[in-house]
Amino acid sequence: MKPQVAHQPLPRAQAATLQAIESHIKRFGESPTRREIAKARGISEGEATWQVLALRSRGLVAATPHKPRSLRIVQATGRAS
Repeated sequence: MKPQVAHQPLPRAQAATLQAIESHIKRFGESPTRREIAKARGISEGEATWQVLALRSRGLVAATPHKPRSLRIVQATGRAS
């Protein structure tokens, strides 16, 4: 049986990444690029990619493959561990 990780508390880094995505969408009306997420968080683009992948695996964000700026919030949570 697959664990339901979306209901587990988010690590702080993932919560901060989710917040950065939400803030960017609210401010600019479009999803951020990995580079914009990295800049907003003060992390590398590679780390931003890992954080987005972790959020996707939890079912909190989704994106259309090979389509720029397609990242979208599926389920928001303010919980952090």
